[in-house]
Amino acid sequence: MTDEILQKLIKITGGDDEPCVLATVVSADASTPREAGARMIVRTDGSISGTVGGGAIEKLVIDDSLNLMKTSMKTKLETYSLGISGENQTETGMLCGGKMVVFMESFGDRERLFIYGCGHIGVELAALAARCDFSVTAIDHRSEFATAARFPDSVKIITRQPGEYAASVTHRKTDYIVIVTHGHRYDAEVLFEILKSEVQPRYIGMIGSRRKITATMKSMGEKGIPDDRIQTVMAPVGLNISGESPAEITVSILAEILAVRGNRLKNGRVSNMKSGS
Repeated sequence: MTDEILQKLIKITGGDDEPCVLATVVSADASTPREAGARMIVRTDGSISGTVGGGAIEKLVIDDSLNLMKTSMKTKLETYSLGISGENQTETGMLCGGKMVVFMESFGDRERLFIYGCGHIGVELAALAARCDFSVTAIDHRSEFATAARFPDSVKIITRQPGEYAASVTHRKTDYIVIVTHGHRYDAEVLFEILKSEVQPRYIGMIGSRRKITATMKSMGEKGIPDDRIQTVMAPVGLNISGESPAEITVSILAEILAVRGNRLKNGRVSNMKSGS
């Protein structure tokens, strides 16, 4: 494995880069452009690192890798024909006369949850979301709260002013954001940095009273944030289950996030209809 590909996988598994597919030639019979062991990384935009042979076969592997990232499957084994026809083989249009078997494996496709605020709700939400297979990052400027002792090992902890971090990080369209900063001090700043970004996360939730939320949303409009973006913010955050304790509020927030993830939230209500039915 080349250093470039290895470093890419290290970044992805650490949650610091975009998801990708690692395509590996596991078998190469007769005349083929690459031998077994050749590897290629395919990113979400179709760009690559490495090669499995170039030309038509590489284009097919890229297309199959991109399709894999759109499914719930993690791996795929595909046989490509380079001029030899047969069952269960993908025709490439090439005339090399060989056959290549490529194993494709998806990496870094866990959804990311960013929790701005490491108070009681932030801690409980991080622990519960990690158990639901989210890649969790918790952010707080207070070093005594943003500490590893308060969170599961899998949670990434950032000790930094929340607004500054929101301005520096590149959020993805598959990300989930929960804004619960200490005393609501940085809520509006974090929200503004996220809403003004070119890429909008799948979910943005913010805690607060209705009076505070109304004032915050008004300020977003005054700062030039389009109304359609403001309307995407789930505020007050969480499903209305009349909970008041940090644990109850945490459950309501995560329930709302899971409903969004499962395409079950319709006009603020959880639909009983399964996605696609």
